[in-house]
Amino acid sequence: MEKKVKKDLVIITGVTGAIGSALLEQYGQRKNTVIVGITRKSQTWKNFINKKTGKIYCGTLLCAVEFEEKEVKNFIAHIDVEEFARVTFIHCVGDYQFEVDSVGNFTTENDKDGDGINDLVKFLSYDLFKWFAGNLMRKTKSQLDFVIFGSLADKYEPKSFKSWWQTMKKTEHFMSSVMTKKIGFFRFDISSVFCPHELITRPFVFTHTDADQTSWLSPSKLASEVIRALDTSNGGFHKNDMFEHWEGFSSDYYQDEKIVPRRLLEIGQL
Repeated sequence: MEKKVKKDLVIITGVTGAIGSALLEQYGQRKNTVIVGITRKSQTWKNFINKKTGKIYCGTLLCAVEFEEKEVKNFIAHIDVEEFARVTFIHCVGDYQFEVDSVGNFTTENDKDGDGINDLVKFLSYDLFKWFAGNLMRKTKSQLDFVIFGSLADKYEPKSFKSWWQTMKKTEHFMSSVMTKKIGFFRFDISSVFCPHELITRPFVFTHTDADQTSWLSPSKLASEVIRALDTSNGGFHKNDMFEHWEGFSSDYYQDEKIVPRRLLEIGQL
């Protein structure tokens, strides 16, 4: 009797966004790969529980998961992760806030705990990521890989994105502290991605500045590079920069005296 081949499981948050959609499309072309995409636009995951097994159906699906700690734990508990040879969690949710007001003052809002970090930024990219990762690590002995996306600007620590890079520091510390030979963590620091969301949040990026759209990452190319890196994963912590080479580009762009007036132009505040 032919031995049944174990499939791979890929869980993607923010699956209907530009990056999540590109990952969904490319993973969807693979044999023996099951995708569970998480999006608020779909039905709750509880509607996909198999009444006979009490588990979520082992087929590609999009579902909604409330972003609460107990709900995430309950969701992961209903996935039969031991059925899969490998489990990959890709976190495409975050809030990249530009913390400068219309006259150029640096400001941090929504900081109820007083740690100097916007609570929503920290929640989406640190707390939520930890909930998913922690529950998956406790439940499976299979190969595990986790992915999160940062910004190329993070290493320069611009004051205008203080909540973001401080949060990414916390997330990276968590990732590097729990990685093993069977648990891989990937942080991809990326440049601007050419997608509708970027153009909505920065409506004047091409009309008020000299931005070259050909230097922006395409979601499909980014997805390909992420999957390629994951295919060679053997655990551990990995940090990669992802960008299109642009002649004349300088890291000076990420210094506050450069990025603040530029971004104000991009969003129409200058």
